[in-house]
Amino acid sequence: MRRELLRDQLEIYARHGANWAIWTYKDIGLQGVVHAAPDSPWVERIGPIVEKKARLGVDAWGGTDAKIRHVMEPPERLFAEEYPDHKPFPFGTQREIELLVRNILLAEPMVREYAELFRGMDEAGIDDLMRSFRFENCARREELAFVLSEHAVPGGVRS
Repeated sequence: MRRELLRDQLEIYARHGANWAIWTYKDIGLQGVVHAAPDSPWVERIGPIVEKKARLGVDAWGGTDAKIRHVMEPPERLFAEEYPDHKPFPFGTQREIELLVRNILLAEPMVREYAELFRGMDEAGIDDLMRSFRFENCARREELAFVLSEHAVPGGVRS
């Protein structure tokens, strides 16, 4: 579905002569054209944090609150009852609650846990982790790369 949406979006850009760029070239597996391989030292090292982030839905981009609805529902109900006309621009009350609970309250304590994953590493170990991001060590999303290549302009500039 996301690839079809992207394809439609790029077709609209082409029709109207709009330039575009993709900023998600490389990541750790969410949406980049290439990503650190699942068996890479980096992904294996940060696995516990990635699992916790998914469980708590703390990623503002790509996370859901499916496993913490028991936490999210009470403030949502409270706002609906106490402030029924509160409609903050542009994303509404639910987005504000998500930001405060998931992306701040539950996410910020994870910083220390994340840092602890690297405590005591020597330079050689850090270099090994960083090699996880070398292009030749990354996995490629072939279907996404194909959709983007369909709409790529040689030289990167549309005349």
